[in-house]
Amino acid sequence: MPEILNKVKNDENINSYRQKQTFSNDYGVKTCNVDLSDKYDTVVLVFIGDWHIGSVDFNIDEAMKVLNYVLQTPNAKLIGMGDMMNTAILNSVSNMFEDIAYPQEQLNVFVSLLKQVAKQDKVIWIHSGNHERRIDKNTGINPVEQATQALGIPHSYAPCFADTSITLKCPYTKSKKHTFNLVTHHGDSGNPETNASVNQESLINAIGHKHVFQSSIKSKIIIDKNGKRVRKDELNIILPASGGGQYGYEKGLKPISKSPYYALEITTVLNPLYDKKNLYNMQPPIVTVTKSIPILSSGTYTLKDECVKESVKIIDKNIQNIKPKVYGKFLEIIEILEQTGLDIDREIKAKVVKLILDEADNKKSQHKINNPQKIESNDWYYNKD
Repeated sequence: MPEILNKVKNDENINSYRQKQTFSNDYGVKTCNVDLSDKYDTVVLVFIGDWHIGSVDFNIDEAMKVLNYVLQTPNAKLIGMGDMMNTAILNSVSNMFEDIAYPQEQLNVFVSLLKQVAKQDKVIWIHSGNHERRIDKNTGINPVEQATQALGIPHSYAPCFADTSITLKCPYTKSKKHTFNLVTHHGDSGNPETNASVNQESLINAIGHKHVFQSSIKSKIIIDKNGKRVRKDELNIILPASGGGQYGYEKGLKPISKSPYYALEITTVLNPLYDKKNLYNMQPPIVTVTKSIPILSSGTYTLKDECVKESVKIIDKNIQNIKPKVYGKFLEIIEILEQTGLDIDREIKAKVVKLILDEADNKKSQHKINNPQKIESNDWYYNKD
């Protein structure tokens, strides 16, 4: 290929732009690692968002209960998902005269609420929402960035996407550590699955904004960073919301919670479906398991064993569901082959069906919490520790 010569001449306009480009910041995706591997094998992530401080729907006492839980739970971390403040202004869609507090007071209340949480290093991210961006768009001053500055955690300000890796203590790896990823964003008209475009290996994708609470698991086959085909079960979350006053009612967005939050307890277990001897097995040796917990009820902190047992029940159910699906697919294939003129012996059919059913039963019998298989390293699937 011939060398491309530089025939575009530099001048003061080009040099000035190049200098601005050098010093500008890319806020598209913020990243960080939260390393808890020296203390905890379980983390509790508490997502808060769409509080709309200043609107009539926001209940400050309920919000304090959520934050008190985070403060009193040693392994709890907080992620603010945006629209924490209503920030209605003169030309915004929502009516500024309906708010019970103007934007400056909303900012002051938000800082007061999160002061102790920030001081204990409990905050991972605080995202901007479309409501806070109203101020930014009209004045160039973002109230969320101002809040993180006042709280002494400017590094936790995330205007758009945040790609977070969390490392937990894990007895099943050589390094005694295990890392998983989550991608968060305030959200727009899309869905949480779009977060995976930031990091295809993210196991949790969370957004707010839509005021319709949803939580679902989707299975995917991806190519990991080592070029290996692996199965990934990702959790996609849309947070609940407080409503946002008259503007919310006009849009059909009724309040879901007085203090919207979503709390997840997360740990790791050996994957009973992983088969080290099978070269074509796309199951990872270790899986990250999650359980939602109602933190505003008394006595709801779930121990790790309870979390694991619940996950085991889900895997058991999945194994039982696989059996009829595989059997059904086998019959479909046989029918297609017979339509092409191939005569399949009935005895062969019976033997294959028996193999399918026996294999599913074997998988179930091997499925125990104290799985005997040993995992020497998880480097082939996760980041090297």
